[in-house]
Amino acid sequence: MIQIAIVEDEEIYVKQLTEYIRKYQTERGKSIKVTIFGDGEDITENYSGSFDIILMDIQMRFMDGMTAAEKIRQIDQKVIIMFITNMIQYAVRGYEVDAMDYVVKPVEYFSFSQKLDKAIGRMRSEVKEFLTIPIGKGVVKIDIADIYFIEGQKHNVIYYTSRGDYSSRITMKELEEKLTPHNFFRCAKGYLVNMNHVEGFVGSDCVINNVHIPVSRAKKKGIHESAFAKHQYGMISCEMEDTMLYQDIPRIYTAIAEWGSCLVYLYILKKENMKSVHFLAGSLFMLAIQSIFLTLTDNVTEILWIPCMMIAAGMMYVFLMIGGKMKPLGAAYCCARAFVLAEFAASLQWQMVSSVQTWENHSIWVEILITIVIFGGCFTLDIYLEKDLLKQNYLEQMTVREVAAVAIMAVAIMAVAIFAFSNLSFLNENVPFASRERADIFSIRTLIDLGGIAILYAYQSRISEYVAERELSVMNMMLKSQYEQYRNYQDSLDLIQMKYHDLKHQIMGLRAESDEEKRKKWIDSMEKEIAAFENISRTGNHVLDTILAAKIFHCRKNHIQITCVADGKLLDYMHVTDICSIFGNALDNAIEHVIMIPDPKKRLIHLTLCAQKGFVFIKIENYCEAEIYKNEENLIATTKTDSKNHGFGLKSIRAAVEKYDGSVAFGVQQNWFELKILLPRVL
Repeated sequence: MIQIAIVEDEEIYVKQLTEYIRKYQTERGKSIKVTIFGDGEDITENYSGSFDIILMDIQMRFMDGMTAAEKIRQIDQKVIIMFITNMIQYAVRGYEVDAMDYVVKPVEYFSFSQKLDKAIGRMRSEVKEFLTIPIGKGVVKIDIADIYFIEGQKHNVIYYTSRGDYSSRITMKELEEKLTPHNFFRCAKGYLVNMNHVEGFVGSDCVINNVHIPVSRAKKKGIHESAFAKHQYGMISCEMEDTMLYQDIPRIYTAIAEWGSCLVYLYILKKENMKSVHFLAGSLFMLAIQSIFLTLTDNVTEILWIPCMMIAAGMMYVFLMIGGKMKPLGAAYCCARAFVLAEFAASLQWQMVSSVQTWENHSIWVEILITIVIFGGCFTLDIYLEKDLLKQNYLEQMTVREVAAVAIMAVAIMAVAIFAFSNLSFLNENVPFASRERADIFSIRTLIDLGGIAILYAYQSRISEYVAERELSVMNMMLKSQYEQYRNYQDSLDLIQMKYHDLKHQIMGLRAESDEEKRKKWIDSMEKEIAAFENISRTGNHVLDTILAAKIFHCRKNHIQITCVADGKLLDYMHVTDICSIFGNALDNAIEHVIMIPDPKKRLIHLTLCAQKGFVFIKIENYCEAEIYKNEENLIATTKTDSKNHGFGLKSIRAAVEKYDGSVAFGVQQNWFELKILLPRVL
């Protein structure tokens, strides 16, 4: 391939010369690559000596063509220089820099083509380097510069050249050693390419003479650096420059992103588990395994690439389930979300790193700093946004039906779709929503991953709203139930009071019984029953009296000893529904626990209601031998199997107490569970 540089600061002549060269290439059947420079400074700065012909304008803004030619000649004595000018008087000086010829503006194609023929003829007359190839019973001598690429096929190799194709018996390793000094590069196991003929990169292939040659994932970085080193001082084609700057994400960064995103969800849901040494060791082990696996599978074919990514996602799932002690369905839900977060963080990080790699003094420490800032920022922001939305109790309540109908369809499939569309261009650029430009591919992938995170965030927000609405509905139902119980208890208590007064009159009649022993026994029995009702309604608050009456009856029926020391007048400022919610739920919880104790002597409940230093102090305690576990909302985790519709008692109590700016505390002290409530006293 002939390398021609055009050094011209006027766009109209750049366009004209480029069109003339393209026309010349078609007519003469030549392979020509054109590189454009806008000024003499551009080509002389770090001149690499890779050009065969230079078409140089003389009068330019910063460095004139003559000065540029002098600088080039100090480095490269062989390159052919042709001046393009409308100032004939300056063209005479061209002989001082061994310029072959000059082209007068305005440029005519015929004259230009003749001079180009002359330049190429002179170039061909230069000393060439040859490679002798044994073919059949003879040999053929090939100019190394004419070799496009070499393909290995079992024990033979095929030379693709400008003169034709030749087959010979030799190993690729031997050829690589011979031709590497002549700017050849081993881009894959079976291919050795002449970098001087590389026209550009499309997807994962390099293009030579309109032939697409595969580049292995392990060799991508090397071939891009080789191409960039050769052409970095020229204005190479946008496609080629874009491909060299935007390489695929290194697998080590993908591994770190996936590991970090798992830690995000473990922090949100199981922060307390992350403090142990075992967790630290296990998480570092998972990082090592993830990094080793993704690095080793970096060079797999595109057919195996997606299965390998599925295995990597499976590792994330195992990490979440074991590290967070999650249930399978909850771990699957978090894994889908973590996978999309990892894709976004890795894509954004590498896009920033790829941009910085264009800096002349690019340092690995800058790359590390960008990685820390991007990953840290993405993960911190995600924690901030999701910590109030994603709750462990919701994940634990997930059923197979919910996951199948909602989580898998709305999250897992979305995650797969987002991942697939965001990576389409790296697999095949000829599909819808894909691009041939690497910069566009990076932007598409990053933006789609960001959109995926936004969709999942909106989805989780709606789930949180649904959970809150359901909890509020259940709490309202509980409150309504407690109030209806109170009304029923009140009606029953009224009947009991009527019966109490009736019995008083009956007792007076019974005293006239002639049988003294029988009469005394009867009277004592009736007075004992009446005393039970008489002692109930003495707190000073009829709502509390009604609730206590019902609970005491229930306790006696189940052999539960309940005692009460209460000044009910302290509650006069509270709404009846709040009193029902606090005392009804608290006593129900206490009864439900002690009723399960086998020994009736240990079925003990005590209620205290008194004034303490300007506050109303309520303490409801019951005997407790079991361990109490608090959930992430600092409430007791329900032990009922139907956890979706239970576990709201303490939450309802807390909601009622907080209406009066009060506080709730609970815990176990020496086998006694204590629920303490402190309310500001209203005088």
